[in-house]
Amino acid sequence: MISNVRKIIILLFFSSIFHVYAEDPVATVWDSSPIGSCEKSKAVDADESINTDENPVAKIYAGKNSDGEQFYWYWDSTPSRNVTRTLVREGKDGGACVVLFLPFSDSYEFKIGKNGEMPLVVKSFTSPQNQSSGEEDAVVVFYKFNKTTKLYGRYPISCKKKNKNHLFSIDCKEAFK
Repeated sequence: MISNVRKIIILLFFSSIFHVYAEDPVATVWDSSPIGSCEKSKAVDADESINTDENPVAKIYAGKNSDGEQFYWYWDSTPSRNVTRTLVREGKDGGACVVLFLPFSDSYEFKIGKNGEMPLVVKSFTSPQNQSSGEEDAVVVFYKFNKTTKLYGRYPISCKKKNKNHLFSIDCKEAFK
């Protein structure tokens, strides 16, 4: 059972991550990115459930790096698609830091290597908003890992739009219009 204090901490920590962009997803979805934000204690112990009616957050184990730090994906489980996903690194010291922020991500390509190395580039995929029109306009967003900071970039390195079977580059600021 999660104590009331922990519930408050969890809600405060993730409220900025999951709901900041709900009203205006076009203008600056990455400007307020939580990448690099850290807490002195883990967001939630691994054996605690945080997916409740009051706090519908999913937590999925993503792997372990060569330093023994564990990584977890967190996201609000209420949207049916294109949710905002956040990768959190939980250190041996008990602290937790946001490493990667994927707004409006229906799926992603991310896998920690056999020796614990982080993938250099992560792809995030956004489902088409209007599938009934017959046009595919999925967005693919690319994020690069910085080995020095051990974080992915606050802003993507590139964005592409998928139209039928073709990918073409687009301005990331226009990606979610």
